[in-house]
Amino acid sequence: MEKEDDRLAVVVLDDSGGAERGTGCTVCWTSPESLQDVLRRIAERFGEKIRIEYVDLVDPATATPYKEIADMIRERSLPLPVLAIDGAPHLAGSFDFRMASEMIEVQLEIRANSPSQPNR
Repeated sequence: MEKEDDRLAVVVLDDSGGAERGTGCTVCWTSPESLQDVLRRIAERFGEKIRIEYVDLVDPATATPYKEIADMIRERSLPLPVLAIDGAPHLAGSFDFRMASEMIEVQLEIRANSPSQPNR
């Protein structure tokens, strides 16, 4: 029997087609070099505690599994990129590695202290 993946699901949702973006963003999430660097740094920092993914909302193949959160982004007119953790948006618009890392850290701490979660 396959073990259920209980890692924190971290997703950066963006639109390489030029949808409304946050101003002053220090990371160009649509630049392949910048994107890969930030995803690598986050993965290195948190290791096996998280699974991280970048989703380009322009690409139906990658966006389809995230339709619910993509609809929420549109309904709330959230600026891109959006950092979602376990299916809920936590940062929208202008954010960088430090801000994303701090949000992930907080969510890991909340999860670790939740009585419904196994000890990690």
